Amino acid sequence: MVLSVASILTSLGFVLILTLLLFYLLWSKKSLKKIRADFIFTLFLMIFLRLMIPIEFPTAITIKSTWLFPTIYKWLLYEITIGSLTVSILTIFCSIWAIGVVIQLGRLLREHVKLTKNVNRLETDSISFQEINQTIKENIDHQKIKVSISNVVSSAVTVGAIHPQIILADIPDLTKQEKNFILAHELQHIKNKDILLKYLLEVLVAIYWWFPPMYLLRKGLSLVIEMRVDSQVTKNLGEDDYFAYVESLVSVNKKSLTKLQNSAIKKRNVVHFSSESSAILRKRVSFLMDGFEVRKTNRAILLLLVILPIFFVSTVFEPYSEDIANIEGTVKLEDFSDGYILRTSDNKYYLILNGKNLGEATDLNQPFVKDLPIINETR
Repeated sequence: MVLSVASILTSLGFVLILTLLLFYLLWSKKSLKKIRADFIFTLFLMIFLRLMIPIEFPTAITIKSTWLFPTIYKWLLYEITIGSLTVSILTIFCSIWAIGVVIQLGRLLREHVKLTKNVNRLETDSISFQEINQTIKENIDHQKIKVSISNVVSSAVTVGAIHPQIILADIPDLTKQEKNFILAHELQHIKNKDILLKYLLEVLVAIYWWFPPMYLLRKGLSLVIEMRVDSQVTKNLGEDDYFAYVESLVSVNKKSLTKLQNSAIKKRNVVHFSSESSAILRKRVSFLMDGFEVRKTNRAILLLLVILPIFFVSTVFEPYSEDIANIEGTVKLEDFSDGYILRTSDNKYYLILNGKNLGEATDLNQPFVKDLPIINETR
């Protein structure tokens, strides 16, 4: 396995293509009627893994790039003289990249520490489990998840990647069914390790901070994981409960609008039952409405997700260019079709091509000359 400039550029090229595909699927009304959450999340996971492992495998197929990669390499290897120091653009870029990574990771760590402190400072109360479904209560007890209620959050949130906790909004007029849907939703986030996934993506954003598609992925992740959790929670629900869940997304959101969210936990690394973004909420509702009868992606479409990863991890583009100085005066093998072998009176053989004598042929069994006609020299 090799980590090289070519493998990184190839990985980022694939990531760009797949990210554009992901966003097309997410925001296209027609596509979401055929593509469900299983396909979308798997596509995101492919992008995620390619970013984490931008390497060239030993079995990778090398594809020669004759224009794009040579142009990029030529630009990267261009040297600049600063005083007595001569450095390439690649060296300068890598230095800026490394400094940016350190700054971004430091910022991420600072945000995490601040979020943890602010959550620990929140005034919370324990909740009553009298109206909570027994199965949900058993899951909470089994996983030893802390569940509390606070009047400074506008909607239920889950925080903490290692030791997750659920903080419910203090909304007096929530129905029993809405409370159960909220807890089932947040528990599914915990089961999926969605907070950890968000943190890992933030690390990747810090590493590839200069690559614009990373910020599209960050924006899209919230919608992807919410759609996935909605699909998982409603997977086995009957028609009445299914549409009751959809209605609860809207009703809980309306009730949450009357409360002011504490800015201390308005962070990227939390998950909400009812999205604060109206665009995301509309997309989730529309996705569920379209998916009642078709809750899984067609198998033929899913087959693409078996083929695509194989192609993406087994292919690498390498720069290719011909050295003019070294190939001057040579000919390509396919050009010999119009040539012939000249046999002289002293039984020596010469290769003739386009009327020019290219030199003595000492081995007539070579693949590119063995089928050429032999002509005797005339006096």
